[in-house]
Amino acid sequence: MPASQAPRGSFGDGPDYVGGGAPHFALPSLTPVTKRLLIACFAVQAVFFLLSLVGESAAVTVRDWFSVNPSVWANYKAPALWQFVTYGFLHDPNNIFHLLWNMLQLYFFGTMLESLVGSRRFAVTYFGALALGGLLHLVAQFIAGPRAVDPVSGVGYYSPVIGASGAIMGVIVACAVLRPHARILLIFIPISLWVLAAGLVAIDFFSELLRWKNGTHSYIAHWAHLGGALYGGLVAWRGWIWIDWGQRFERRREERRVESERNDDRRLDELLAKVHREGIQSLTKSERDFLNRMSGRRR
Repeated sequence: MPASQAPRGSFGDGPDYVGGGAPHFALPSLTPVTKRLLIACFAVQAVFFLLSLVGESAAVTVRDWFSVNPSVWANYKAPALWQFVTYGFLHDPNNIFHLLWNMLQLYFFGTMLESLVGSRRFAVTYFGALALGGLLHLVAQFIAGPRAVDPVSGVGYYSPVIGASGAIMGVIVACAVLRPHARILLIFIPISLWVLAAGLVAIDFFSELLRWKNGTHSYIAHWAHLGGALYGGLVAWRGWIWIDWGQRFERRREERRVESERNDDRRLDELLAKVHREGIQSLTKSERDFLNRMSGRRR
C-alpha cells in the first residue's frame, strides 16, 4: 500500500521519538528479526575473531570468500552471489568498535522499522539493502580498477567490503521516509530523523566524490552505504516496503494446491466414468497408479 496509507506502529510521526513531552532517552524492546540479526552478527564475529587469533591466514581466507570481494569475481570468474549476504555478518576483527557501532544502530533503528512494518517486511528491507549495497560496491570497484596488480601473475587486487553498514543505512533511510519528523537524540541534541538520514547520506556521497577527485583510498565503503540507502529510501518512498512477499508466496502456493486438487478430482471423475463404461481392465498402468494414489489420499 502507499506509504500515506501505512498503518501506524508504536513509533509516532509527531514531534517526539518516544511519546509526549520533551524528547528523552529510552531503550526500545527488541523485536524478533532484529534480535536474531544481533545474535548472528555477534556469534559470527566471535568465530571470526578466534580464527584471527589462531592464524591470520585463516581469517584472511574467510574474509576473502565471505566478504563482497571483487578479486574473487575477477580472478576466479566466479559469481559468488552468497557474498551479498554473508559480508553483512563479518566485521573488522581488529576493531571492536566497527561491530559495536553497527549493532547499536541496528538495535535502535532496526527495532523502529520492524515495529512499523512487521518482521517479514523488515527482513526483506534489511537484506535487500544489504545486497544492493554490496552490488554497488562491487560495480564501483570494477569501474575504478584494481588497487594493485601482481607483476608476475597479473592478478588484480581490489578492496573487499565487510560489515552491516549498508543494510543499516537502508533501515535508517526507510525509517526517515516513513517517519521523517520523529525526533531522536544525537549526542543529547534532539533532531528530526530525516535530518540525520540526509546528513549521513551527504557525508557518504561527498566523501566518495572527494576520494575520487583526489585519487585516495578510503577504508570506509561509501558505495555500500549509498546502495543500502538507495534501496531503503526507494522501497519506503514507493510504498513497496508494505508488500508482504512471504504472504504472497503462501497465497500463491495455496492457490496452486487448490487448483491441483481440482484437476485431480476432475481426472478421477473421468477415470471412474471410464471404468463404468469399459471395465477396470481398460485402465493403463499410470491410470491405475493414479487411482491408488487418490484412494490413499481420501482414506
